[in-house]
Amino acid sequence: MDIALVSMDNPYLVGRGGKHIHQLLLEKGLKQLGHNVNTDYYVLPSRFKWYTWRLFGKVYAFKKKMLDIEKWYRNKEFRKFDIVHAHDVVSGVAVSKKTNTLVLTVHGYFAREVINYGAYSETERKKVFSLAMDYERKAVEESKGIIAVDSRIKIYLIEELGCPDDKILVMYNAVDTDTFCPVTKNEVHRIRQILKLPQNKFIVLVPRRFVKKNGVVFAARALRWIKDRDIHMIFAGGGPEKENLLSELENDDRSTVYDVIDHNQIVNYYKAADVILIPSITSDGVEEATSLAMLEGMASGKPVICSNIGGMAEVIKDQINGILVEQKNPEEIARAILILKNSNEFVERLSSNARNYVVENHSYIKHSSKILEFYEKILQKI
Repeated sequence: MDIALVSMDNPYLVGRGGKHIHQLLLEKGLKQLGHNVNTDYYVLPSRFKWYTWRLFGKVYAFKKKMLDIEKWYRNKEFRKFDIVHAHDVVSGVAVSKKTNTLVLTVHGYFAREVINYGAYSETERKKVFSLAMDYERKAVEESKGIIAVDSRIKIYLIEELGCPDDKILVMYNAVDTDTFCPVTKNEVHRIRQILKLPQNKFIVLVPRRFVKKNGVVFAARALRWIKDRDIHMIFAGGGPEKENLLSELENDDRSTVYDVIDHNQIVNYYKAADVILIPSITSDGVEEATSLAMLEGMASGKPVICSNIGGMAEVIKDQINGILVEQKNPEEIARAILILKNSNEFVERLSSNARNYVVENHSYIKHSSKILEFYEKILQKI
């Protein structure tokens, strides 16, 4: 099968984040299964062009970027491909008239996320939201089949965008279970030496970009609840909420804050950690989907603590393959951390169950095989 993958996000330029890694793993899996894969990913404009757009206002800049993405695909031909698979609504709209076999993966809530991530005024928010929703509606209408990365997104597609139920397949994200894997205690010691991390501390890793929906400030507040000096919390992500995060931490020497760590390096931080914490919250109507960071933690054989929202609540079976906590509840997060610190048997059971669950349900090869089955169903209908 000849397959084209398109997206407004280029994982070869930004090799981190759940959507970027999903695209790379899907390409890798499809090729390993013997299919021809062509990727055509938008390249961001120069900083000069972007700043020039911004001079005319944030709404103008957003609109210009969307039009620039459409222009990127305008003169390209996609009818030679059996399937064209878009990974966002903007690229989906851009190629929709160039193929009759468009598949769309909806990784999140595009319009809501745009305003959640951007520092827009109330008037700007309304205008940008309206523009973004137009892309969502058109992409959903033009697609022959849609993959939603959790069941709440499927509900959103049906209730908010009028998508037929039988057009949607719910498929949770995949993870590279070969790269993200358990290691021995000696290896943990060696990795901590390389990364210059404390050897005798109980390390809680929060591998989240510092944006509102990722709830990193609540992890910081949880640390304040904990009096144990042997706990060390590592934040890795960077982003607009950094100042708020640092303010919450109040120079606590039990914490370390890193900016963005590339995906090929973050794996060692997973291996060095004792616990992975995903404290996401619902913000501007945006909920965490099937968090890649959660899956990578599980694949690494680490106990994960996740907010009881979105796709995480669908994957984690509380006290069986992870721990679910109420969102925005620092005290509950703190309590979960201390339980794990003081119960080796519980940690071993959670870690083993988590690893086994991910290998069985979220390996990228199995994920790619299921997507191929979805492609074939679509082709049979045409």
